[in-house]
Amino acid sequence: MLKPAICYKAEIENALKEYFYTDDMMFYQGCVNSYLIEVSEKGKDGHFQYAVIGDGDKLIGYIAYTIDYYSSCAYNFGAFSFERGNPVMGRELFSILENLVNRMHRVEFRAISGNPAVKGYDKFLERHMDIGEKHVFRDEFRDAQGRYHDVYLYDFVN
Repeated sequence: MLKPAICYKAEIENALKEYFYTDDMMFYQGCVNSYLIEVSEKGKDGHFQYAVIGDGDKLIGYIAYTIDYYSSCAYNFGAFSFERGNPVMGRELFSILENLVNRMHRVEFRAISGNPAVKGYDKFLERHMDIGEKHVFRDEFRDAQGRYHDVYLYDFVN
């Protein structure tokens, strides 16, 4: 279930602290720095932040994205799972993506190679091959250990 992230601000921030300096944080933030996600205390135009809640009101993830209403584009996605392997996280994320792909003119998001979520993104792309593409930027990202990663840009245009 999705709930506004502001209702779980402290829990989200505390859960993320556990992942500082890890590949998980690198995959989420797309950089080698670790910093807290800013859960906004006031609604910003087109910026959506959700806590993903499982059984027993347990926080299992965080999803955020931005909508540019002028160009009808959803972008700047972020998804972080605090409970690996829990199918609720994937279902909620892909429900949001499905809704946006059907509603918006354009939906775009990036992923770094090595991120386990890429498999799910590729499956989502397969379901929307008529409007979606995956662009590969070879060796675009260098991690803290000096390894290069490809960056994938997924875009869906109605």
